[in-house]
Amino acid sequence: MPTIGRRIDITARIKPGTVLKAGTLEKLGGNKSGAAGNWKRRYAVLQDDIKYYESEQAFVNGAAPKGVVRLNAFFVTTADGDNPNFEFTVHAMPYPLVCRAESALEMNAWVDTLNSLPDVE
Repeated sequence: MPTIGRRIDITARIKPGTVLKAGTLEKLGGNKSGAAGNWKRRYAVLQDDIKYYESEQAFVNGAAPKGVVRLNAFFVTTADGDNPNFEFTVHAMPYPLVCRAESALEMNAWVDTLNSLPDVE
């Protein structure tokens, strides 16, 4: 069952630039128009948004992110039942971010961190 929260003003809740979670994930790309997607390995950084980079070194060197997922309004789901690829989805606007973690522990760490962001009343 997905956790659904109102996420309206994340910058009022998190100091800009604070890294809440970072690590390597695979993300599904190329499927925004309904076409089959492909999996790309990216270094993801959760701050006030999720930014993903070509690699950890690109992030450390200050490179521009390859993409940004805005977290103004979102919820997170995992697959029901067996989930051998450790997939989870961040349902954000305008597109969902479908990810694969390296382990169930890592997937749960991402999901728990995202779900722990406080709602705005």
